[in-house]
Amino acid sequence: MSDIQPSPVSNPFSALNSSYALRAGSPAFNAISLHSIQSQQSSVQPKGKKRKASQDDSEMSSPLFTARSLSSSPTSYKRHRCQAAGSSLPLSRLIEHLDTSTLRSLLKELCERNLSLQQEVISIIPPITVSSALSSIQRLENDFRQAFPYGGDPANDYSYNRVRGTLLNLMSALSDYTPHFLPPNEKHINNSLVFVEGITSIVQRIPDFHNKLHNIQKSQAYAELDNAWVLCITEALKHSGGISFMSAGWPAKIENHHKSTGHKLVGAIKILHDSGLDHTFEVQYRTFGFDTGMRA
Repeated sequence: MSDIQPSPVSNPFSALNSSYALRAGSPAFNAISLHSIQSQQSSVQPKGKKRKASQDDSEMSSPLFTARSLSSSPTSYKRHRCQAAGSSLPLSRLIEHLDTSTLRSLLKELCERNLSLQQEVISIIPPITVSSALSSIQRLENDFRQAFPYGGDPANDYSYNRVRGTLLNLMSALSDYTPHFLPPNEKHINNSLVFVEGITSIVQRIPDFHNKLHNIQKSQAYAELDNAWVLCITEALKHSGGISFMSAGWPAKIENHHKSTGHKLVGAIKILHDSGLDHTFEVQYRTFGFDTGMRA
């Protein structure tokens, strides 16, 4: 039996081995090495082709690319939001710089223009107290006194002309406030008495002018005060027979005001006398232990 020789097996690395047989640095060796490196680089590249540098540069330098990039830039968007623009102040800030006098005038004008608004404002305004009302009237009295000229005769015509406007404002306030604190609008008689006594003292402090015509406002005020005292006394007598009225010393206070006004409270003194509450009644109540504060 003859020996069978095996066929030679082709070695895949034979070509590579043969390349190593080449002398390093030869032209053939360099060509093979460069081909291997390029093949490896092409195998790891992504599927999509990269744009050439010349194409990228041309696109970035185009006007369309520049406008699109700037419009979508977050920096340009933030600058757009922070741009300053003029605008008017809100109502709350406009009211802050107004003084009390200006606010009153503004509210009064708005109510005069809109009657429905007037009723709404009246419904939400806090109740006016005796002390707050007297404080408002006393401020007007202070304006009246500040209007007098320095030096000279305060009762002459020149002085009256200087204070006439403030005097009319004071008298107008007395006419407006007085009915508000009288029964039946005022439910607490003591509030009525305190208010009427307070404005009686204010009117007493108004000087008498030499010209009788200039005293008309004061005379009219005394007439209104006399009627107010009559109404208060009548209402006070309805409560427990007037015992609280007498024990608080109101009859004596009214008599003192009558004397200080030059006997202008005739109606109030008459009702006190008719009700037995004048000074002759003091002795009878003191017998029962009441001190009305009345003086003969």
